[in-house]
Amino acid sequence: MTIAVLAVLVSSLSAGAAKPPSTNLALWYAAGQANGDDKVTDWPNLAKDDAFPANLTTLRPSGGRTECAPKKVSDAVNGQPAVRFDGVKNLLTTGHFNLPQPFEVFAVVKFGAKEGYLLGSANTGKICEMGAFSGKRNIFMSCGRAQSPQASKSAFLDGFGLLDGLADGSNSFYAVNGVVVARDPVGPGPNGIERGVTVGAAGNGMWACEMDLAELLVYRTALSADERQAVVNYLSAKYGIEDESVPPPAAKDWVPATGAGFKAGTMRIDVPGGSREGNLLEEFKTPLQLEPGVYRVTATVLPQPLQNMGYEIVLAIHGPDPRKGKTDAKGRPFPPPPPLFEKRARAFQHDANGQLPITVEFALIQPTEVQISVGWQEGEYFRNSPDAHAQPASLEKLALKSLSYEKLPQAAWLGELKADKVVYKPGMAPVLSVPLVWTAAESKKLTVRVRQSKDIGESKIVATTEVEAARLLNPRAVPLVLGVRPPPFEQRIGQMVNVTLPALTEEGGYRFDLELLDGGKVIAARDRAAAVSKSYNRIGIYGSPRGGYLAMFQHIPLAGIDQNAEAARDCYISWMEYIFWAPDDFQGLAPKTDVWLGGAGYWMGRMDRFKRAGEAMKRCGVGAFAYAKGYVADGRDGFRWAQQHPELVLYHAETGRPLGSYDVEKFAHYDSDYIKKANQPYYWGYVCLNTGRPEVVDTSARSTIESLKMFGWAGIRFDGDFTLFPSGRMIEGPGLTLDGKEPATEKDYDYTWASNIQRYRKKVKAEFPDFEMGCNTLSMLDLPATLPAIAQDGGMFMNETIKGHTVTTHEYNPWKKYAEFIAHESRKVRAWGGFLQIIRGPGMRPDDYLYESVYIFAAQAKTFGGFFNTDFTIRMSRFVTRFSGILCADQYPVPNPSNRMTVTSSAPLEWENYVTFLEPSPGRRDYLMHFINPPVPDRANSIDDTRCLVREAVKSVVIDMDLDGSETPTAAWLLDPWNPDDMKPVKLTPRARGVRLELPDAVRIWSVVVLQCSVKG
Repeated sequence: MTIAVLAVLVSSLSAGAAKPPSTNLALWYAAGQANGDDKVTDWPNLAKDDAFPANLTTLRPSGGRTECAPKKVSDAVNGQPAVRFDGVKNLLTTGHFNLPQPFEVFAVVKFGAKEGYLLGSANTGKICEMGAFSGKRNIFMSCGRAQSPQASKSAFLDGFGLLDGLADGSNSFYAVNGVVVARDPVGPGPNGIERGVTVGAAGNGMWACEMDLAELLVYRTALSADERQAVVNYLSAKYGIEDESVPPPAAKDWVPATGAGFKAGTMRIDVPGGSREGNLLEEFKTPLQLEPGVYRVTATVLPQPLQNMGYEIVLAIHGPDPRKGKTDAKGRPFPPPPPLFEKRARAFQHDANGQLPITVEFALIQPTEVQISVGWQEGEYFRNSPDAHAQPASLEKLALKSLSYEKLPQAAWLGELKADKVVYKPGMAPVLSVPLVWTAAESKKLTVRVRQSKDIGESKIVATTEVEAARLLNPRAVPLVLGVRPPPFEQRIGQMVNVTLPALTEEGGYRFDLELLDGGKVIAARDRAAAVSKSYNRIGIYGSPRGGYLAMFQHIPLAGIDQNAEAARDCYISWMEYIFWAPDDFQGLAPKTDVWLGGAGYWMGRMDRFKRAGEAMKRCGVGAFAYAKGYVADGRDGFRWAQQHPELVLYHAETGRPLGSYDVEKFAHYDSDYIKKANQPYYWGYVCLNTGRPEVVDTSARSTIESLKMFGWAGIRFDGDFTLFPSGRMIEGPGLTLDGKEPATEKDYDYTWASNIQRYRKKVKAEFPDFEMGCNTLSMLDLPATLPAIAQDGGMFMNETIKGHTVTTHEYNPWKKYAEFIAHESRKVRAWGGFLQIIRGPGMRPDDYLYESVYIFAAQAKTFGGFFNTDFTIRMSRFVTRFSGILCADQYPVPNPSNRMTVTSSAPLEWENYVTFLEPSPGRRDYLMHFINPPVPDRANSIDDTRCLVREAVKSVVIDMDLDGSETPTAAWLLDPWNPDDMKPVKLTPRARGVRLELPDAVRIWSVVVLQCSVKG
């Protein structure tokens, strides 16, 4: 929409010529109609809907308090007024009314620096929220506790923008300035607006939002496309906001690499010859006629800016389209088929020269017409992520430097090598499988052999077998998968080769190289990493292969659960908390019915899904951890159990009611039909238990044992274990036992709490010796007995609350201080015998997530992950798996390494706090040096910029290190998650007092140098 057209529309609107569509309009607040001289006294609802009368829907300062009244601003946007909220105390509320889904919200708003909620539901138990988080960059809408759609749009956030959010289950979406920027694959929960709305903060007054709000409209239905566009047109014209819902330019009109302005999408390039040189994306017309054989296509792309983290470059091979030009029964053209083969790479994975090479190999067993395309699109993580705070950066420029293809001499092609597990327990024998396509007409006998490497040791041949390779086109054959993530199709050609290896007995990281030989010559090879560990907690690669929680798996077919487990394995995820919620997460971990509603959640549980998930995860070597609580009984079933055991319940010292949350008594009256409809608050209530009574611990242990037998969990992660506090320290309020006594004293609560944990663990391990336990507990609390008890025998500290690096008031907000803090906590927990796990912090850009993982590994926290999946995540996960025997081993810090080491490079690197050593065997010492290319800036999420900021790679790294007289350097290796398969040898040059190391490659973000020394004496 041009400025001239906008001016005409604004002129006509100023005369009162246009209004929004009135059908199904429930709420309409225009700033010009807000009453009050300076402060807003009331803001009437302009909609004329008898179901939403004015006496219930007029916005007024909360509680009639003057300090809650926002200001009126006469000329805020395009000559139109707005209501200004200070982000501190300003809050407007209505009377009580309900608005169920579906409904659609439009707002014209400019967000300030103070994050918070624009719109909320007065009943916080029925969440319906719209707002901005993390310095205005992340706009979201949430209804129910489901993962909400998000949006991020830098052009909008600097001024007024038009928001459009639809709450309608799986049809939900989020739009900014007329463009749908996020959809919700799961859909919000069933909750709508209840007890009226709040504007300026959440329903409980928290998360106050700094903003100028010009207009707010709520429709009590999902609008049609024409109706929606009419609202967008009305608001766009009135406030001078450009409607960006225009189609992208045709391929021939796309801006070359010397300019900016590329639209998201895929640029198709049809290549007439073997190669094409140039500096921009162009369109070619001629398809390629390829004979049977194995081919390699290589593209070199120049993404700009080089720091970009959020976009994928896609190199795809397209086959013929048999339905091209045809239409379906309704006259609609058929969509093009998915590509035959494709490979994706992150735009930020460029080399030291800013070039991103991407290669795809594929096989054809019959003559085929193909076309090659190179393009880019928003990454899968950002399309599906539940995280409203991790949004894509802006891809400003993209150039194609070269594109070429070649036919390879061999007739064999191997697909992705898979191991049956990602983590093996000692004594397990891996089974490797790989698809084989033979493109020659004549069959041939080939040899398959497997080389095995452990950590940085030498490789050895551990298995050899013969295979008869033949050209096969069999619709019942195995699906071929190229790359980490399969495209949405199955290419059913070829045969499957399976190899069983000898049992693995030593803990550590492993690499398997499967080689295909023809007459002693290697003609194809693939590799895979895995780890051996007694504990899933030790490696701790935590995440989700599809960019979000998988807790909604009960809605997918059983086969889909298997696929989720296999995807987790293929992404090198070693353990996963599926958030398996029982009817009561205290004593109801083993449900008695086939279907139930989770005690701490809002979604249904299904027996067949839970059992299938436990079996599938175990089969793939992924630890499935159930979610539990130890000091509270949840939901209806938990409350009914508490009614039968009043002596085990705590009571509010002032009211005498059971201590807990959300009017706990009402849950006893929920009937089965009510539960099946899932028509309940987003968070169920709970009853606090007297964990000073051993019966509470024993009940939980019995329930855990029954659940382990039923579902086969690897362990339990407590979100609140057997906490015991004196009355005055309780979060829920002052609590007393049934006989009116304090549940604990200041002298004994710590020791009783520790005794509870030891009692529980002992009872469960008596039947399940490999049982693993974790607790969401702060490791820095002053609990000298309890914390070591949690860590005992490999216990896990899931420090979800350590997110201080995202809060500017915390002293460890800078990355260096954060790393020092994490290092201290990790060493403390490991000294107790446990493992420290840290999951994601909110309000972070993708580079923040990456650096969080880098720093906690460098600081020996030994954890990684957090509900996201990018190509680099898989590289990092593979890297940690492959070298787990080194990275996850117990190490000792080198005191004052700067006294022994001097590092020169093209730019400064951080390393002084990240040098350790370990002694894997007598007479050997390995030094580990972590080199970090520091982030921009040195504070996570500290500047208002949606772009991801990563420095240029640091080159010419030279290390001079002093050694003592007993140490003799024997070898050194460069380990780099950018190339997780490689161990690059480092050049060693003797010096007078030690050795010089010259790195063979640049440090992009994080690299590890391992220096091996023999030690005398």
